Amino acid sequence: LFDGTAPFGDWLAFQWRRACDYFGLTFVISACLGLAWSAFDSRRNRQAGPQADLAWVLCSGGCLLLFGFYNHTSDGMAGGDGQVPFLLNLAPGIAVAAGVFVDKLAAPLYKLRAGVAPLVLVIGTIGLPGLARADQLRHAWRAEGPRDNPELDSGPARPLPKTLGPEFAELLPPGSVALYPNALGLNLATFYYAWRTMLPLEAAAPQATLNRLAGFDGEIWLILPKHPEPGQRAACEALYKLMIESLPQLAAGEPTVQNANWRAWRLPRD
Repeated sequence: LFDGTAPFGDWLAFQWRRACDYFGLTFVISACLGLAWSAFDSRRNRQAGPQADLAWVLCSGGCLLLFGFYNHTSDGMAGGDGQVPFLLNLAPGIAVAAGVFVDKLAAPLYKLRAGVAPLVLVIGTIGLPGLARADQLRHAWRAEGPRDNPELDSGPARPLPKTLGPEFAELLPPGSVALYPNALGLNLATFYYAWRTMLPLEAAAPQATLNRLAGFDGEIWLILPKHPEPGQRAACEALYKLMIESLPQLAAGEPTVQNANWRAWRLPRD
């Protein structure tokens, strides 16, 4: 916030995009309209109701928690998944505020003399995309998948941070810095389990990351997955191509170390 790496305006826009992505655009807009409607009622000296007061308290508290953990909630602004679980602090407020919007809309809709059909349509428009997104996240964030537990036959292909961490720690020496393709979407939890410093790298714009290593005199590594997901393959190939173009001495050689899922090269400092 104070050193300019994550300006407040950019952070605010990032929280909006992330909330719309994970809660659903219709749900977030409905919540904003519910808050605005209740604020308008209060200014007109009309009773907003206890639900509206609760919505404001929960949303304000959620936003305050996001801001309080600024360093964590700004993680991912440069790319990757970031620390999405912090959004859970905002979820109750958004749910209540969206409910306030539907409640405020109910009276005008009943005047259409079409029964409950318009209200059902509104609730479906707001709720069904949210339920569909929740089902996607339920699958993506399941506790374990086949990589985490060999006894499982199904589940997400992407392993949990607690699985990835030991795999990285096995390859990367303590005190080193590892570069990885930004498209892998790793977050700080993975690095915590590995107890290693890792930085995302974009093949199209590597200089921003490399500048952060100015003055670092330890070992620098590049780590790539052996079996990237389809959406990650192009980024991994581009980063590998950049490496062999910049460091031809590595083009014909095997990785410095590797295990079942990862290859890692120690990069020369000359």
